[in-house]
Order: sequence, then C-alpha cells, then structure tokens
Amino acid sequence: MKRNFFIPKGKKLLINEKGRKRYIDIENITHITCEGHISTIHTINNKSISVYKLLKEFEKELQEYKFVRTHHKSICCLFNVSEYKKINKKHILVLKNNQKVEISARKLPIVLKLL
Repeated sequence: MKRNFFIPKGKKLLINEKGRKRYIDIENITHITCEGHISTIHTINNKSISVYKLLKEFEKELQEYKFVRTHHKSICCLFNVSEYKKINKKHILVLKNNQKVEISARKLPIVLKLL
C-alpha cells in the first residue's frame, strides 16, 4: 500500500464532550461514525468518544489529514489503515487496531485512489 501522506505530530482536534472541551491527537483517530447528530470518534487504543456534531463537519475539518468518507455513516483516517480486503463481496479497510470499516460501492473508487 503506497502512503504519500502523514499527520504532523502534535496536531489536535478540539471537541466538546458532555459540556467540556477536550483535545484529541488527530494521529490517534482511526475513524468516526455517525448516527443522526451523534458522532463517535474511535481511537487507536479502541476507546470511543461520542459528541453532538455532524459527520459532515468532521469531514471538512479533517480533510487535509487524509480522512476520507468511506460510507454515508463513516469517515476513516487513511494514515491508520493497515490493509484493504474484499470479504464476501464487501470492501473492508482493516485498521491498525484491527477494527474493520466497510467501504460503500459508491465511495470505493475514491478510497482506492487515495490508498
């Protein structure tokens, strides 16, 4: 897998979590999923943080760090992808922490182009 991108050390994402502001290292974010207006940030150490923010807002904010929309309910950090697989006709990104993110057929060409 070719990688021509990186995330500068020390870059942080400011989030509002349950009434308090918190910073998360962008390099530790594996992917972000969404259900309605609640987004869940998944980290490399398998922790999740839920915040009241649209996925579209995260996508704009993190686009320069090679976060890509993989599905209408998820964005993924390509920096933390270890491999791409096709399993039972489903396209999957396997992350460094062994979590799996499905790629929709519509988003597949965009994701493969960036890998």
